[in-house]
Amino acid sequence: PLGYGASEQSDTDECLEVKMHIYRESNYYDWNIMPLLATLDVVATSLLLLDATAFFQRALVLLNIAFVEIGIRRQLDSLLPSVGYQIKMQSVLNHSFFRLLGLELESSVVYYLSHIRGVSIKHADTIDSITAVISLAHALIMLHVYYKDRRQPMQLFYTGKKMKGP
Repeated sequence: PLGYGASEQSDTDECLEVKMHIYRESNYYDWNIMPLLATLDVVATSLLLLDATAFFQRALVLLNIAFVEIGIRRQLDSLLPSVGYQIKMQSVLNHSFFRLLGLELESSVVYYLSHIRGVSIKHADTIDSITAVISLAHALIMLHVYYKDRRQPMQLFYTGKKMKGP
């Protein structure tokens, strides 16, 4: 709150609180970073098509993709404004990184089940397929969350009226 009308004679200060909606053009992120992130997610999920016995190859490529995402995150954090909350893009990047770690964990569990516990490759492939569907669904949900309000802020800015529709 901004101090307004504070005087030395009164025991209480009157405050004026101002709230503004600020919209930022994010075309660079929308057209360059998010498609790259989506492509990395598809590539990471497609690694589940490899046989469960190829754990080393799966893990190696998944970790490499995770390091690329860490590099993207560090670069973007240096360009984004320093605020006391998490912006939508940072949330999407976090979810994507944790999804990669989940795929890595799933690969190691499937490898353990197939080699140590004797689970058949057919069952391991079923687990991989279910995990791939869940991972892709989560990626699509995160992209939807990121892009769903994309048009409304600019129309509100240019016309002063909210858009109709969902």
